[in-house]
Amino acid sequence: MRLIVASSKKIRGWLREVAAFSALLFRKITGIRHDVPYLNQFGTTHGVREILDKKIRPSTLFPAWSSYGATCSDEFDNLSFESCGMTCLSMILLHAGIDNVGSIELFRRSLEHGCYRYLPNGEIKGLYHEPFVSFLSTFGLYGKAHQFVGPYFIAHELT
Repeated sequence: MRLIVASSKKIRGWLREVAAFSALLFRKITGIRHDVPYLNQFGTTHGVREILDKKIRPSTLFPAWSSYGATCSDEFDNLSFESCGMTCLSMILLHAGIDNVGSIELFRRSLEHGCYRYLPNGEIKGLYHEPFVSFLSTFGLYGKAHQFVGPYFIAHELT
């Protein structure tokens, strides 16, 4: 079991690096740039490796955790790992001037739409994209859920 956990951590780290590289490549290929404010699901870019390796709690490095809508530091520490999609939505809302809602508050609201599900053991599953598209409409936003898309498809959708 320990080997599987270590491997999944390495895979998640590798996937995050691939995602970051893909974003850079996308901008270079398409030339599409937007002045979207940057937020981090942990509230800070400092110490992210230690946070992901569970060596330090996110709230320790980000004392303003309540600005993300958490009611206590434990809630922020637990939900920040699940809220990358809601952090992205928070950036979009800020950029569009629609609302300034923290990612943890968005997470709570999205539960009513089925974007995430709590399992009996307390584990959280999601972000489910079809319900998320429905959730976007509460902010006057429109979206589509697609599977297996690449940078050229995204570029076409954005232009």
